[in-house]
Amino acid sequence: MTAFRSGSARVLLVTCHLPYPPISGGRRREYELLRLLHHHCDVRLCCVSKTIDEDRENARHLTPYCRDVAVFAAAPSSDADLPSQVRKHVSPEATAHIAAVLEKGDVDLVHVEGYYLVHLLPETANVPVVLVEQNIEYVLAHTRAVLADDLAGSLGRDYMLSREAELAAWRRASVCAALTEEDRRVLAETMPRRTVHLVPDGVDHSPNLEWAASVERSARQAASGRILFVGNFAYSPNADAACFFVERIFPLICRELPHTELYLVGNAPPSEVLKLGENPGIVVTGRVADLTTYYETADVVVCPLRVGGGIKVKMLEALRLGKAVVSTSIGAQGIGGEAIMVRDEPDEFARAVLLLLINPTSRAELGESARRFSQTLPTWADAVGALLKAYAAALSLDGGPALK
Repeated sequence: MTAFRSGSARVLLVTCHLPYPPISGGRRREYELLRLLHHHCDVRLCCVSKTIDEDRENARHLTPYCRDVAVFAAAPSSDADLPSQVRKHVSPEATAHIAAVLEKGDVDLVHVEGYYLVHLLPETANVPVVLVEQNIEYVLAHTRAVLADDLAGSLGRDYMLSREAELAAWRRASVCAALTEEDRRVLAETMPRRTVHLVPDGVDHSPNLEWAASVERSARQAASGRILFVGNFAYSPNADAACFFVERIFPLICRELPHTELYLVGNAPPSEVLKLGENPGIVVTGRVADLTTYYETADVVVCPLRVGGGIKVKMLEALRLGKAVVSTSIGAQGIGGEAIMVRDEPDEFARAVLLLLINPTSRAELGESARRFSQTLPTWADAVGALLKAYAAALSLDGGPALK
């Protein structure tokens, strides 16, 4: 158990899931931040859980990094006047817990990961609030409505409700932060008198000699035709991307390379993703204990997202491991196209994948470019440093304790 230092800033971190096991990009981010943040702050964790039994069982894994871990069940609301993301994360128990902690004066700062959790705080919180947006949710809601041609329907209404609620949450927060420069700029333009911080996801820069050897072997092999898409499929944009790839892109690839395999690897695939596994050449694994083998045996990694924001941890991992990646523009947000192939049209996406499958030299060159580029990206330590600056800015507004 960590011994928390007297005088450390006391932070209440509010999340929409337990950050363990780190089976999604959001969980991985929060886990890595907690793992390093506790050296600087006294952290209490409050989670609103949609998998309550599993999360309560796993809470013990985070006690080395937190003063305490409180997990409360989400109690989804049917209130049609609330945005869908807010409705999913209603929890009277979490609301009462946060109010009690604040009333006791046990924290100096509240850090909320996602605007849709701000409603859990009392109307007049007596400490500064740092709101970190992993995505700008109203932009995602708008994209969903456009893709479904439903701007005038229920999805369009959800977009309008989301925008109103999200902007209100930004105004309520003492300090806001985003994961990408694109999202940071949107927040800054909306609130021109406020400084908006950039708190990116991180990349592990440690060398991987075994992986380097496998990349060298891959460069000498003929294409085996294995494509990998990694995602937490409980997150609807990943499920949409899997279906989009199978319906619009994969048939174009198989027309040229009939024996190509597609692996959809990740947590909680819904029925529409499980059904994709009934097609020849497609494997849906569900949650796996270790992604290493899947990355190692893949020729091409794809990220065909049509909805999304922020930096995708799965993209950072693929770059770090020196994989050849083809992505949509949305999948490449926060990274750019220096070390990946960015294609948005289905036929162009398919041609890019085919080029890499057929040509092992091009595949190896792009993979090496990806690996080198990953070494220029922020580490998790850099991410924590940026987060601490956001904390310090919030605490200075309130005259709270200095960070150590």
